[in-house]
Parts: sequence; structure tokens; C-alpha cells
Amino acid sequence: MKCKYTLDSKYLSSGCGIRKLVSLGLGGGIFGIIARNNINTNDSAEAMLWVSVFAWVTTFIFYVYRAHGKVAFTACGEFYYSLVMTISYIVTTVFWGVYNTFPLSSPANRRGLLVFILAILICVNYLEQTIWSGIASYKSYTKSDPPAEGAVNEAVVENGKAEEAAEQTEQKSAD
Repeated sequence: MKCKYTLDSKYLSSGCGIRKLVSLGLGGGIFGIIARNNINTNDSAEAMLWVSVFAWVTTFIFYVYRAHGKVAFTACGEFYYSLVMTISYIVTTVFWGVYNTFPLSSPANRRGLLVFILAILICVNYLEQTIWSGIASYKSYTKSDPPAEGAVNEAVVENGKAEEAAEQTEQKSAD
């Protein structure tokens, strides 16, 4: 019986796919350390745990969905998702750093420092995803807009030579 599910190897090896895998690894490390070591003694730990689990689950769903060749978000939706995750991680990382990192004398606080470092790394990762998806969103937005009236656009024809779009439209109207 032939398998009808295929993986999109281009996405899995692309920069976007690798950034999602890094997000999954760092997020899993954060909530794994917090849950395993029972560091949830204050509100900042509960907030960090909630954000990391939510981000991990949604990123995993979108990664698997995209790995099978389907698109969960448009470029604009990906930008907003990454932006929300970036802001959420920045806020919880600041609170985590203030309430759970110092003093470093106890082993639990050393684990807290490790969570803080992982949270900084995942903030950078989601920020990078936000920047790249913002660029993709901008490119898709500018491509979908029709050219302004009287604007000179170049089109590439089959033989590779560039011609002005105005000449092509004149030739079509003459025919």
C-alpha cells in the first residue's frame, strides 16, 4: 500500500523550518525544566510555563501541518503569530529574570538561570521569525498590488530579454 502522506523536504531544510525546530527545542527545554524541577513557586514561573507550553504546542501543530505541504497561515498571519509569541516571551522572560534568577546560591536558582538563558535564546529566535515573516508579508503585499497608472514595469519574456510592459500592452491592443 502506497503512503499518501509526503513531507515537504524543501521546507524541512529551509531556514524557516530550522527556526521552527529550534523554537520547539528551546520551548520544550523551558517547560521541561520548569515542570521537572517544580520551579512554579510564583506567578512569573506560571506565566513562563503557560507561554512556553502554548508556544510549543501551536508551533508543533503549524510545523507538522507545514511539513506535510499545507499552509496554515498567510505571510501576514505568520508575522502576527510570531510577533505575539515574541512579545509574550519577552514579557515573561523579563519577569522570570527579575523574580527567579537571583541569588544563585541554591540549585533551583541555577536551573532558573538556565531557563532564563533558554528564554533569551527563544526570544531571539521568535524575533528572527517575526522579522523574516514580516519581510515575506511585505513582499507578498507589494506583489499583489497592481502597478500605478503610468508606471513603467519591466516584464521578462520567454527568451529572457526585458521589455517594458507598456510595449506589450500596445502590441496586444494592436492585434
